[in-house]
Amino acid sequence: LLMPLIGKFGGKLDGRWLVGLGIIGMCLSLWTNGHLSSTADEATLITPVFIRACSMGFIFVPLSVMALSNLRPDQRGNAAGLFNLTRELGGSIGTAWMSSALNRLTKVNTTALTSHVDPYSQVTQEQLAALKAT
Repeated sequence: LLMPLIGKFGGKLDGRWLVGLGIIGMCLSLWTNGHLSSTADEATLITPVFIRACSMGFIFVPLSVMALSNLRPDQRGNAAGLFNLTRELGGSIGTAWMSSALNRLTKVNTTALTSHVDPYSQVTQEQLAALKAT
């Protein structure tokens, strides 16, 4: 909903300011995500997503305009395709990298945690008994 408004009124402001505002919004969204806890309610979970969605409009619309505005009309179609391909490829590489890092660190943490659990220790026996009782 915000992107058409930014496209319409974005010509009145410098695109660099809009991109900067979008980056600040993304940072705020990620900072908000970093302070979530297991007791977060629905509104607390939706707030960073809403901020991030609004910020994306402030980033991508001006970037697209700045990238394509100085080209001849016959070049804009190919340039828009290349711009979108690059953006999608970057997102895919980032997603794959984060997925690999999460998988690797999950294995490392599981190994670290299980190396400290002895099935014959008193603490483990008490915890298992408490779990079976519930």
